[in-house]
Amino acid sequence: MAKNKEVHILEVVLVPKEECESLLGFMIDRPQAEAKLNSAEIEFSGWVLGKTLPAIAVEILQGEKIVKTISVSDSRPDVARVYPDAPSASISGFKEIIDLGEFSGENELTVQAILRDDSIVTIGQVRFQTPESAQVSQSPTVISSEKLERARADLERSRQFLEQVKADLAKYEVNP
Repeated sequence: MAKNKEVHILEVVLVPKEECESLLGFMIDRPQAEAKLNSAEIEFSGWVLGKTLPAIAVEILQGEKIVKTISVSDSRPDVARVYPDAPSASISGFKEIIDLGEFSGENELTVQAILRDDSIVTIGQVRFQTPESAQVSQSPTVISSEKLERARADLERSRQFLEQVKADLAKYEVNP
């Protein structure tokens, strides 16, 4: 169901390199800005290279919630050519498929690198939108209405049962 949901990548913004003093460099290769995808499963890939400590993971967050943690261990010979003196340059890549099917409307994800000493450096944001189709938005409402009607019916049956119990108990009540 979520796999068929369309996702529109509105913007991919990288943090200015000057604000990432502990990194030699980084890039978010995918998703790409202005891409319209016919699946909620989106590839997040790129690379991140620490100056003195290697990056061990990349976290994708929505607000404070971690959506996915991706290991930084993929081969990146292109990065090794640009940074030949950096020991971890050849394995500075990350790549993972992330299911965005649970999101609706416009959202922003933060992409941050985690270095070996557990320090965290934000490297970018990805803004995306999923269209809210009539079918998607009505289904939860219909289900909620059905559940509400069942709850009301259960409540009414419970009230009737309690009234019957009260009436039965009244028969046995002893007056002093």
